[in-house]
Amino acid sequence: RFEPAGPQASLDRPAALQPTDIAVLVTTHAQGGIVRRALARRGIGATEVTRDRVTNAREARDLGLWLAALASPGDARRVRAALACASYGLPADAVAASLEGEAFRAATAGLVAAREYWSRRGPLGAVRQWMRDAGVFERLAGIVDGERRLTNLLHLLELLAADPSAAVSPARALQWLRETAVRPGIDTEVLELRLESDARLVRIVTLHKSKGLEFPIVFVPFAFEARRIEPLSPRVFHRHDGTAVLDLAIDLESRPQDAQAGIREAWAEQVRLLYVALTRARHALYVGWGPTPAARIAPLAWLWHGVDAVSLATTTIARRGQWDVAQFDAELAAHERAAGGAIRVVALDTLAADATAAAAAHAAPESPAALFGRDVVLTLPVPWRRMSFTAW
Repeated sequence: RFEPAGPQASLDRPAALQPTDIAVLVTTHAQGGIVRRALARRGIGATEVTRDRVTNAREARDLGLWLAALASPGDARRVRAALACASYGLPADAVAASLEGEAFRAATAGLVAAREYWSRRGPLGAVRQWMRDAGVFERLAGIVDGERRLTNLLHLLELLAADPSAAVSPARALQWLRETAVRPGIDTEVLELRLESDARLVRIVTLHKSKGLEFPIVFVPFAFEARRIEPLSPRVFHRHDGTAVLDLAIDLESRPQDAQAGIREAWAEQVRLLYVALTRARHALYVGWGPTPAARIAPLAWLWHGVDAVSLATTTIARRGQWDVAQFDAELAAHERAAGGAIRVVALDTLAADATAAAAAHAAPESPAALFGRDVVLTLPVPWRRMSFTAW
């Protein structure tokens, strides 16, 4: 529980913690998926807030397979690809059964009918009707991330319907989808992934999206992960005199000063993202940190343990050296003491034990007592009523 902020706050009426008060900050969409699945296994709903484009989602590729099948329903290879994709929602054994015999002929007939609907109802109506007839909605509703998939699919269909050239035919829609995925200058806000629900859910937010936002409780579970800086990848950096440089391939041997400047500036961006993550919480912040190989080049390795992470930023995991675990723990303990109670270091096994105990405390009894409604005996008052009758 925590005290609500604002004019309605009252010290004698603490607010109960709600799922919407909690944000989990991640760097990548893949990390968000890991968190989402982990929460789902514990029965906790979550929604992702990200700047990723819906055209880069897996559902965009699957919709492309559906559009290809709608454009050529007589092409068995395309039809099988459409039925086997993840968004169609069939388990493996059902996929195998749907690719042959009567089931395959029925699926092909459904695609033919949807193609005919397209000219009268447009992409949104035609594909939604096909999804409904094929049972896609029901199947996706029954899986963990089904709501996310449906939101992406319907978002894409709305975009298709809004573009006159894409709405002409499945073939034109497929062309539009492919071009939009790589087209520069398009309105990125229109393409950003939408929230799949307005329900009271934990928010999973990318660090870039979280800039300027604040949440009561924040988790940063992947602070120990850091991206290796590729020394030969193109990058923009600034020399000591302030000159901006676009280097297509930083040469560590012939131009070591430029190389180090580029690497240091790229690593500094990771430090800035860490700052964003650590300053989003209003009441409590939980940071995942530990002596992993990837953590050797993370900003916290430099901030808390004095590791020269910049010099290690371009190295492979095998060349980063090993943590002295005892020293690692001692340094964390020193930071905890110096913080005067503002920081608490807790081992993951302790958190896991606490979570297990909390779950057991709230679990339903094995043999719950039968519940019965109370018998209520009373006389219902009959109010005065005015009626009018007309005879014919």
